Amino acid sequence: MNKDEAQAFVDAWLLNGPPVLSSVSDLSIEELTTKAQDAVDQHVMFEAKHYLLELLKRDFQTARTYLNLGRLACERAEVDEAMDWYRKSIALDPTNQDSHGNLIFLQDVSPTTTDAQALRDRRHFFTACCQD
Repeated sequence: MNKDEAQAFVDAWLLNGPPVLSSVSDLSIEELTTKAQDAVDQHVMFEAKHYLLELLKRDFQTARTYLNLGRLACERAEVDEAMDWYRKSIALDPTNQDSHGNLIFLQDVSPTTTDAQALRDRRHFFTACCQD
């Protein structure tokens, strides 16, 4: 892509919004899951969110889907939204250490977190993940 093509792309993006992703209606759950994880791993946030939300629309709710949505929200500095996604992940898999750890970290940096919330979530983490 040369400089003029790049500028035309940017101008079209600003005028019309982000490019429309290919249709996902004909993709299987497995294909959507793979595309979503690849986009998350490559930090292609818009594409990743597109696939992850499609999985939720199809009632494919997994702790990993919510964990990845939390990671994407965190990358956008949407702390409260990220915490909500992590809580949904934990609700589906109370032993998910990544979701617990990310939630606890965000609570530590969020001015909206109360001491009671932080203590409750830490106790939940230790009960679910640290018991032999």
